[in-house]
Parts: sequence; C-alpha cells; structure tokens
Amino acid sequence: MRSRREADRVVREWTARAGWRASGATEPETKKWGHRAETDALRDEAAALCKKLRAPEGRLEKNREK
Repeated sequence: MRSRREADRVVREWTARAGWRASGATEPETKKWGHRAETDALRDEAAALCKKLRAPEGRLEKNREK
C-alpha cells in the first residue's frame, strides 16, 4: 500500500466482504453532524465537566501548602 487513502480503501473493502460492515455505509468523515445548537450544547456540557474536574485540583494544591 502506498498511501493512507489506499490503506483505508483496502480495509473498507475487506470489512464489507467479511460482513462486518454494509458496503454502502457512510464514512465518519462524510457523516453530517447534528444541528449547530446541539453541538454548541455538547461543547458547553464538556466545558462544564472540565471545570468540575479542575475544582479538586485547586483543593489539592491548597492542602499541599498547609
């Protein structure tokens, strides 16, 4: 195989022949993502979760100073 694209094609054909994937299945790169509002909501949720993860980090630093 000479390129990544060729390798991807070979894997797609192989998995389709093996029955692991429908031959007309769409690629993740071409898949349409949801509406902009949905992606924005998910981005906001991820940001909130990251903030929750950072909160204990601050408490750990305070405990180290004592």
